[in-house]
Amino acid sequence: MDFQTDFARARDLAQQRKFDKALALFEMLSKLAPGASATLLPHANALLECGRPEAALKRLEHTADDHPHLSKIWFLRARCHERTGNAVAGEICLHNALTLQPDHVNAHILLTQFYARRDDAEAMRRAISAFRETGLHNARMTVFQARLLEHDGDFETALKYYLELHDASTSPTPVNGVLDGIARAHIALGRMAELRAFHDAMPDTGPQRGTILQVVQYYPQSDIAEGFPLSFFRDRHLADPGDHTAFLAYADQLRMIPDIPALKQAERAFVRAAGYTIDRLAERIAAVAPPEHDLFRLSPSVLEFWRQCRQPGQNLEDWASAAARNQRAKTEIAKSLLPQDASVEAVCRELDKICHPPDMTPIDRALAQRRGCLVVGTHVCAFWTTLCYMDQRYDAHRTLGGFALHRVTAADREMFLRYDPARTMRRAVDMLKDNMLISCAPDGVQPGDPRHVYPSAFGPIALQTVHARLQYAAGAPALWLENTWHEGRLTSVFRPMPTPEPDEARDAFVDRWCRAYIDHLVDLMKHRLPVLYDRFVRQPPRGRPMLI
Repeated sequence: MDFQTDFARARDLAQQRKFDKALALFEMLSKLAPGASATLLPHANALLECGRPEAALKRLEHTADDHPHLSKIWFLRARCHERTGNAVAGEICLHNALTLQPDHVNAHILLTQFYARRDDAEAMRRAISAFRETGLHNARMTVFQARLLEHDGDFETALKYYLELHDASTSPTPVNGVLDGIARAHIALGRMAELRAFHDAMPDTGPQRGTILQVVQYYPQSDIAEGFPLSFFRDRHLADPGDHTAFLAYADQLRMIPDIPALKQAERAFVRAAGYTIDRLAERIAAVAPPEHDLFRLSPSVLEFWRQCRQPGQNLEDWASAAARNQRAKTEIAKSLLPQDASVEAVCRELDKICHPPDMTPIDRALAQRRGCLVVGTHVCAFWTTLCYMDQRYDAHRTLGGFALHRVTAADREMFLRYDPARTMRRAVDMLKDNMLISCAPDGVQPGDPRHVYPSAFGPIALQTVHARLQYAAGAPALWLENTWHEGRLTSVFRPMPTPEPDEARDAFVDRWCRAYIDHLVDLMKHRLPVLYDRFVRQPPRGRPMLI
């Protein structure tokens, strides 16, 4: 076959999204005719779609300034930079594409997404205004404009835009972000009966109702009871106690009330129905194989995170596979520690098969000071395993948490931070002064929690500051806890955290403590624990939506 025939065949395969087969042909054609401009764009696009953005960028780097599709070349470069996590270079490429072709709709969309991801409202305003000047209309750009209106507090106009988009949609699945926006705007305007009617009008099958409820479940009953009373969430859970989504929605509502006995009962029902058990945990961990990860499905912010923390010689595929395996293993451990009917000895016997027994010497030294000890972990690693060993070794161990997950005994050793916070705080201070051991994880932030955002090498990270204030009030030492995998086994490491200096003001200590925590967290994720970290999955404060 000749060049034109092979080129037409490769192009047809790409249009059918059979990019792996198309790429093989484009590779052959590029060798036969290295300077052919016709193959440049589709070849680079096939490389990108096959998860090779850096190779695509290399293919495009010698594009002539008089290329007939130069604006498309700049846009494809921007997409490649997005897939490598280089947002700055991506924005530059998009500006170049729009200079050559002001009506390039996808370039406008991607540029606005870049601004939204960094929560830059003013830049989004400028991008949307530039798009409107072209006279074009696009549903995704309208969603961004509605998000800005929410950001500015104009929920009435935002709801109007969202409903117009929903009514105009002919697809069973509306444009991404429309149903979420409809739910948020109705809640902000206090129109819960209308939102409930809108929810009930959605099909019983399909994702629409679930999308709405994923927004509603994070609001307290004081905001949503008119349309979604607690009985609504309870009935969904009881209809299928093993349904993970229905359980989490009901549990979120119970935590905010709070109704701790009902939460414990719901957890037990869920664990029984889902079949979670500590038995054969080691076998299940061993069966967790590095998945065949679709790199093209990684979120841009995860890719940007990888670009910031990758080590010399490390490639994206290896890092993503290790991070995905770590995530799956952590999930298996979390599910195995949910049951509350196993003894701590039985739990630790099973953990011995996957963990190096932690060296508790740092804790012993801290407790020898007779001022108690605060152990602070992070949710990016499976720190719960170490808490089980701490339960086994120390009778006077308590966990300061937000709810009852990851408990391994029937004893009430968990203090619920969201259940009468002032009383819990006083109780925890007294316990530390009685030389007790308390564990916690300050990065466990839920919507509505008091929080402070601290800068880091990976962008802003929200923390709870109550743990630092607790340590300051009690004058206790604190230890950072991390868990990482070494040769198939979890290893626990303790490192010292700051302690209050004489005459140091509380706010100054809290700031220093939280920055030290962030430093430990960044160092862990950058050097020792591959993790698919996406700060945008964190829920924003209630009532103020993030721009994306």
